[in-house]
Amino acid sequence: NTAKVENMAGLFGYLELIEEFNLDNFDTSSVTSMQWMFMGCTKLTKINLSKFKTSNLINIGLFFHNCISLKSFDLSSFDTSRVKCIASMFFGCVSLESINLQNFKTSSVMDIRWMFQGCIKLKYIDISNFDLSHVQTAKEMFADCEKLEQIKFNNSTIINEISDMGSMFENCKSLISLDLSFIDTSKVSNMSSAFNNCGNLKFLNLPNFNIISAQDMTSIFKGCNSLKFINAYSFIGNNDINLEDIFNDILENLIFCIKDNSQIENINPLIKQKNAVNNCSKVCDYDKKKLNSENGMCVDNCTNIATTRYEFNNICYEKCPKDTYTISCDDDNNCNKDVK
Repeated sequence: NTAKVENMAGLFGYLELIEEFNLDNFDTSSVTSMQWMFMGCTKLTKINLSKFKTSNLINIGLFFHNCISLKSFDLSSFDTSRVKCIASMFFGCVSLESINLQNFKTSSVMDIRWMFQGCIKLKYIDISNFDLSHVQTAKEMFADCEKLEQIKFNNSTIINEISDMGSMFENCKSLISLDLSFIDTSKVSNMSSAFNNCGNLKFLNLPNFNIISAQDMTSIFKGCNSLKFINAYSFIGNNDINLEDIFNDILENLIFCIKDNSQIENINPLIKQKNAVNNCSKVCDYDKKKLNSENGMCVDNCTNIATTRYEFNNICYEKCPKDTYTISCDDDNNCNKDVK
């Protein structure tokens, strides 16, 4: 009888020969911790947790840590309204191909580190229902998700308490675009390797890119050889951070887009003489949505290609439809498209 049990941490941890659990008769209504509950169950392939009552649950960190044989599971029945820690929940689930977290309530969550790290077969993650407004650390949250092509976030709730984004998307080699418009980085001290080795990433929407608190931005864009456009609309710099070191590897084709003329002075001259621009109002993202000139957020569809052209340093740029073009200007300032 488990009706009064409050702590199930590590209960089935490292039962390496078990392939399936039948827990239909488990009473988990009093449980506050399921930390490490199935950690290291390396042969586990099937589990049904639909009968679990989790309204009192606070800690679910490392829940399926290194369950390397699990291909899918459904946690849509979990009540996570009181949960504060989901760190490493699916860390190292190298066979995981699909996951349903649609009913997860995360408004109390503060620690989301390593949540999906090493889920090398996941191609799509939908956490659009997640409220991450109280998250303080997202270190390595998606690191080493090499086949991950799309992450669906909840862009309606701003994250402004986060302090650690180190290696958050490191080695996400299949991502093409990222919309991080919901993240305010003003309190982030660690951004090291945040996008390191995202080799196919072309478009990054990070309008609230504020590095005033940054202490470590080492290798933040290292290996992002395809990155062409960063919307850093409300960019605020940091005189202690050498931006040349940050952007040096990706300067050749980069458009770094900000709104505030005064912040141009916080950008290294090497970046300024390349493609840094200070007017995003006529730039479109990869979904053909125009960036609002007031807040840099994506709004109306582009309807006229002419409205997406702008000139900077005698180079015309065009950001609609789905690719970045460098366009040479003739003597009459007409643009001639040259696809890069």
